[in-house]
Amino acid sequence: MPTRVPIIAVDQDDDASFINQVRTALGTTAGAMNPEEIYIVKIDKWFDSKWMAFSGKALGLVGVWRNRLTIPPFHPNRVRRQDSFIKSDDGYAPSNKKPLHSKRHGSENLNKWLDALSPSSVFLWYSGATQKLDQASLLVYSVQGKKTDGFYWGLRKGNPGWKVVRELKMENSRRRKRAVRKAVAVRPR
Repeated sequence: MPTRVPIIAVDQDDDASFINQVRTALGTTAGAMNPEEIYIVKIDKWFDSKWMAFSGKALGLVGVWRNRLTIPPFHPNRVRRQDSFIKSDDGYAPSNKKPLHSKRHGSENLNKWLDALSPSSVFLWYSGATQKLDQASLLVYSVQGKKTDGFYWGLRKGNPGWKVVRELKMENSRRRKRAVRKAVAVRPR
């Protein structure tokens, strides 16, 4: 049973201690569910909690948050890196899956269901430019069949290190819209 998760590289614009927190979140999530696939996406800079369960815009105007999780519609220009991995005998190996984020009309994303893309997976988005910025973000979704879950962390650089200042958890229920609207704020760490 593979347990080794992919290593997330520390780029020149990354704060190493933040990347260690991202690695820990990935290891904990993937270790708990042992997914068939892992997707890791680096976004150019900080992103807000509103991205959790956000599917896109209808008619180019109205924001849509779906009960069933879709790929967050980050513009491809914001994506700095996209990597995908598939379970192998000794951990996870790079795969040649199509990128999650590509140029397309915003409304096309409204039905890009994560559970249809991969029925056993962890999807992780994290912010870049943490070497210069004092805030960072992490969004993690897990998919097991039709069961989905997720969380968002907003972090601030302090002394010492990064602290979670906003944490939203998604309930695995048919009442996801209500759960997202209420988005339980958990005490800062």
